[in-house]
Amino acid sequence: MSDITCSIDGCKSKHKGHGWCNKHLRRWRLYGSPTGKPTTRASYTDTAIERVVRIGWTEVVRRPELGPCWEWNGARGQAGHGQIRMHGSTRQVHRVTLEHHSGPIPEGENSLHRCDNPPCLNPDHLFAGTQKENMHDMWRKGRQQLYVDQPLGSRHPGAKLTEAQVLELRAMRQGGATYQSLVVRFGISKTNVADIVKRKIWRHI
Repeated sequence: MSDITCSIDGCKSKHKGHGWCNKHLRRWRLYGSPTGKPTTRASYTDTAIERVVRIGWTEVVRRPELGPCWEWNGARGQAGHGQIRMHGSTRQVHRVTLEHHSGPIPEGENSLHRCDNPPCLNPDHLFAGTQKENMHDMWRKGRQQLYVDQPLGSRHPGAKLTEAQVLELRAMRQGGATYQSLVVRFGISKTNVADIVKRKIWRHI
């Protein structure tokens, strides 16, 4: 049995993944930080932008030519975008910020990032555009695997294999390896092996 403990200072719980115990790993998945706290609930006296300012952000240089990104300190969705809970609905922080600084976003358009950094809410990095424009920009820049609703491949918190292992598994199966030998080799279930081979999962590679 492993005696590795959580890497968070003062936490002695057993390691679960990414260097953290189950509690801190769960916080990371929910709030974007292993020490994060629920930040999606709002007071009914808050406006959306007041809520954003109160939770705050950290300046991080991602694209120097654009100026620093303002990375959201609160809860994030699985694609990395900041989120707040306002009066029964979830708002995206970068949209709230763009609307505050530039006015209402036209119907059918979204708040898009020049910096390609989902948690950024620097208004200088944001612009309004259609979903079609967003998808075109995503594919043109080759970042389609980074901004889907669920992280793909080894980026997914529940991933048991790497991209290299998946490619190796498929090559071995094509070369005649049995399902049972692949189960033993990669330590996953027969169902998972079959789904990988048939591309029901890991379809992006």
